[in-house]
Amino acid sequence: MTEQMFELARRTFDTPEFRGITCIEVEARSVINKVPGGMPFDRTINPYRGCTHACVYCFARPTHTYLDMDAGRDFETKIVVKVNAPEVLARELASRRWKGEHIAMGTGTDPYQRVEGRYRLMRGILSALIARRNPFSILTKGTLILRDIDLLTEAASVATISAAFSIGMMDEDVWRKT
Repeated sequence: MTEQMFELARRTFDTPEFRGITCIEVEARSVINKVPGGMPFDRTINPYRGCTHACVYCFARPTHTYLDMDAGRDFETKIVVKVNAPEVLARELASRRWKGEHIAMGTGTDPYQRVEGRYRLMRGILSALIARRNPFSILTKGTLILRDIDLLTEAASVATISAAFSIGMMDEDVWRKT
């Protein structure tokens, strides 16, 4: 990891509940990303960089190389956390330039990966989207999305939303229990 990344970090630490995972907390300047053409959406939000699901087939792994980190093991063990994402999003949505475009989440990292249980960024992000009645979609394989069912229900009453789920195993007994 580069010295520049450490300088940008508010705090870097390992904790017992996330043994082997380093969280690198940073202050984001913006969280809404414009997507180049060819996708069915124009904007994304990724509150994290890297993903603890550790899917070997993940297309987003090479994005860690932009941070001078490894696309292999670092992608799943060094998670960049945009700790101020909800506040930055609220500011961006309040801008007169914002036109209420659909925002896709879960496009470059799973917003409901394990570290979300600690940081709870998605509750603030969902609250900001609800306040502005902004349409959005979520792609996740994390069961933690169930924690936010109250906010997702509220969002569905004020905006067009969708949630899609990826299932990482085919064991029916395990699937039924999760």
